[in-house]
Amino acid sequence: MSLQIKSANTCAYDQLSLGEVMLRLDPGEGRIRTAREFKVWEGGGEYNTSRGLRKCFGYKTAVCTAFVDNEIGHLVEDFIMQSGVATDFIKWREDDGIGRTVRNGLNFTERGFGIRGAVGTPSARGSSHAMSTTDTERPITPSADLVALAERDLLRVGAFAAVLLGAWGQTQWSNSTETEVYSVALATIALVTFLVFYWADHLEEGKDWNLLLLVVFLMGLSIGNHLMALLVMPAVVVYVLMTVWDRHRDYVLSLLVGALGLYITVLRGFSVDGILAGESVINPGTLLVGLIVLGLGLWWMARTGALPFFLGAVLLFAAGASVILFLKIRAGLDPAVAHHESSAGT
Repeated sequence: MSLQIKSANTCAYDQLSLGEVMLRLDPGEGRIRTAREFKVWEGGGEYNTSRGLRKCFGYKTAVCTAFVDNEIGHLVEDFIMQSGVATDFIKWREDDGIGRTVRNGLNFTERGFGIRGAVGTPSARGSSHAMSTTDTERPITPSADLVALAERDLLRVGAFAAVLLGAWGQTQWSNSTETEVYSVALATIALVTFLVFYWADHLEEGKDWNLLLLVVFLMGLSIGNHLMALLVMPAVVVYVLMTVWDRHRDYVLSLLVGALGLYITVLRGFSVDGILAGESVINPGTLLVGLIVLGLGLWWMARTGALPFFLGAVLLFAAGASVILFLKIRAGLDPAVAHHESSAGT
């Protein structure tokens, strides 16, 4: 069966959209909950195709929808007329004055920033005229609840698939059945990932940052098992920074500067292996740079209020990492098997 496409000369319109057109209210750079003014325009998934074809490509388009015959309905109609889309198929319903039976749809749309997606808050959509017409005349559009349900289920399916791949992968099982460190390191990565996501999900509830302190402790503790677990930390830092960039930018950046200064000072300025081996202990140039960066970070954290968190994080990381001292101490007691000595064999 071949598809017979009519000639453009025999058609009044090149394209016709059937669906709800709502009045969209945008708070600009702010949030809906704190907005004092909104910019408005028309919008609708089906209508947007008609508008795009008309404005970008010059096609003759029209929209089939319905409005309540009041000021808001005619405002949306005016937007449609400005776009060049034909309004011949708009159905009008009498306004009852209070919107008890039908209303024009409103959609408060908040812009997305970084990893935070755009937020849409439909208002009066379920009782809007376009959504309450009969089955023979109603444009079919998915409800906001169905869209939200689909998005939630999609996230759950993706998370479930990721868990299955991690739990039942050949690499995981092959390392789980032998005396090795990788399964513990992978479990630490999974736990840290969960804690960071849990912290971000409850950040709007005013929760404190103690979960991040727990993450720091786990990272220190993981050093006693295997450095592989530390591979998740760059991703954690980037995710935390993106999550709180709008509200706690200086707070987090001051923490990062302090952590960088501490890293340069302790791990590059001093040599723990040099201490144990009786070799050079201090790298003067590196130590000076580290102290300058650390001092700058401490000054900045004192101004942002992040200093208590930083000190707590340092203590917890040191407490967790202290288990590694056992290996250093035991290696200095001439053990029968010492992997750091080639003569020890296996």
